Amino acid sequence: MDKELRHKLLDYLLKILGRRPYSIKEIEQKLTQYLYKKKISLHPQSQAEIFDFLKEKKLLDDVEFARWFVSQREDFRPKSKRGIAFELKLKGISEEITNEALVNYSEEEAIRKIIAKKSFLPKEKLISYLFQQGFSYEAIKNVIQ
Repeated sequence: MDKELRHKLLDYLLKILGRRPYSIKEIEQKLTQYLYKKKISLHPQSQAEIFDFLKEKKLLDDVEFARWFVSQREDFRPKSKRGIAFELKLKGISEEITNEALVNYSEEEAIRKIIAKKSFLPKEKLISYLFQQGFSYEAIKNVIQ
């Protein structure tokens, strides 16, 4: 791979990673889309070199991404542990990393935040919404009572 192409691809990926953290799978998808759109073919070895460089610079790290993602869900869009684990799986995060990131996640606290935001809903609809977010009946009952 020539230096100009490598520089162009790194610039593109650094621009994306400057917005927010991404999982390795997400960045692979973004790069694949970019290469397809620009009609560029890239040898897998060259792609591996780019990813190794980003990992070495600590710009790509699935463990840190999972922690960041869980904290974002905790603060802005609370969901059940099961729901977050599913989202992380879709983003290519292993079950082991997901479990580690969810160790300190409190479903009860998440339910309380949702109830505070959705307090205008009747109790039945609120419970239904909490079920849709993946919370168990036991967790919902413990918080509502």
